[in-house]
Formats: sequence, C-alpha cells, structure tokens
Amino acid sequence: MRLLEIFLEGLVKQGFKKSEIRILGVEKELRCKLKNTSISDFSKRYRINSGTLSAMLKGKRAIPFNFIGIPSCEYRLALKNSNIPIKIPKDITKELAYLVGLLRDGTVTIEKNKEYSCAFYSKNIKFLEDIKPKIEKTFNVNTKIQRFGDCYGVRIRSKTLCLFFNIVFGFVSNQEHWDTPSIIKKSDNTIKKYYITGFFDAEGGIPHLEYMKNPKRKNMYIKFVQKNKESLEFIKSHLNSIGIETGDVYWSVNKNNLKIKMSSIKSFSSYIKPLHPEKANRLVMLNRLLSVL
Repeated sequence: MRLLEIFLEGLVKQGFKKSEIRILGVEKELRCKLKNTSISDFSKRYRINSGTLSAMLKGKRAIPFNFIGIPSCEYRLALKNSNIPIKIPKDITKELAYLVGLLRDGTVTIEKNKEYSCAFYSKNIKFLEDIKPKIEKTFNVNTKIQRFGDCYGVRIRSKTLCLFFNIVFGFVSNQEHWDTPSIIKKSDNTIKKYYITGFFDAEGGIPHLEYMKNPKRKNMYIKFVQKNKESLEFIKSHLNSIGIETGDVYWSVNKNNLKIKMSSIKSFSSYIKPLHPEKANRLVMLNRLLSVL
C-alpha cells in the first residue's frame, strides 16, 4: 500500500502546492531530470537561480516535489514552513501499525504558538525509552523524552508528521471521533495484530494483581478502554475472527469497554505481546494465577 501517494494526494486536497512539498535525499533523481535539459532551461522553467539549483544537487537544500515527481528511493519530506524533515514510510509496516495503535494514548495537535506537535505518552519512562528508538527509526527523526505533569512523553514538533497521521490515518484531535483507520482495516492480519498491540499498550487494562492479597477469578480480566466505540468493535471483530472470544462493547465510567472472555485469556496472551513492561508482567502473572485458581 503506497502511503506516499495517499499522503501527497491529501496534501494537495488540503491546498498545498507541489512546490511547497519538499524532499531530501533525491539528488540522483534530480540529476536524471537534468540529463534531458540544460541547467539554464531548467532554472527558467521552475523560476529558480543556478545557485539554488546547485545547492539542491549537493543535498544542501530540499527539492520541491514538482521537480522530480514521486521518488523511487527512500527519502525525507518537509513541508513549507516545517523545519523537521520526516521519512515517509513507503508502505505500512508492523512498526508503523504499532505506533498508530499507540497513538490512542497520544496527541496530534496545533499548539498555542502555532507549532504542530505529535506526542506519545506514558507514566512508565522505561516503556518510552524502549519506544523512542522505534519512532526515530520509522520516521528518521531525533526525539527526546519530556515530563508532562504526572507522566512522560516523546514529543515531535513536526508539521509534516502531524499531517501524515491526519491524512493517512485519519487522526482527529478529539479521539472520540477517531475511527479505526481504513488502511488498518484493509491490511493483512499481521498489520492488524501490531495495531491492536499498540492499542493495548496505550489503552489496555489488566488488574494490579501484585497488590491483591486474595486474588479471585472474578477480579481477573483483560480489557480495552476507549471513548470511540467503533475502534473497539473493530478489535472485537478481528479477535473473534481468529478464535479469541470477547464480550460485547459496553459503556461504563464514561468510556466504552471491551473485555476478553475468561476462556480466551490464554489465547489472547499468546497472540498479543505487549511492549509495555508493566502490562507484559501483569499478563504473565494473570495467566499463572488463572492456572491455579
């Protein structure tokens, strides 16, 4: 699935000119374009001076999309007035699907100072230390972990990245209205699995069994919690299709809930492997207790 085409089409629909969409790392493709014309003619056609063109050929300046069209190589993209270039994955990968699911506990917003910001949050800093390299590798960007009130976050101030999540995955700031991305729905089961894993690390619930003096089966559960009902209906449908039984999506404490049936907890634990260390440990503890109770 070509994410670049989807992103570029969406940018144009939002009013971006092709000259405002700029690409880094495609100097070879620009040289190929110049083989069929003179530098003088090329400069006149695109209304740029020879110094600017020279800087582009040396990789010192980003190259407008309309100069070369869709590149065949890997590249980074930066929109006009965006200082941080982002690598746009050509296709949806397991890592990207996971990060999209993880955004269920994240934000994509325009801040008060008009800067675009994308952030992934957690109270567990060890978890973010593990996630940070995945974000950096997927988008070829440097990040840092910051403190936000009672939790931590990996935040990237990038207009390009924010619009990527918005256009390609339909992210909306009020997540109550963010349905399952159509790309995820159309993907194979492996991509769906990693999306759901990220979703679980963001909004999955397992009881704190380590604090229970006399744990009982009725107090043991695995659930997903989210205000958006459709997103849980999608998870329910997928899990049911592979033999993991769930209850119905129900409303409780101002959110929608989806519980895994007790008989399918073991199957769920074999299928979904949380990266969040606390949830991974609780899942192991839950299965141990269920085997003896």
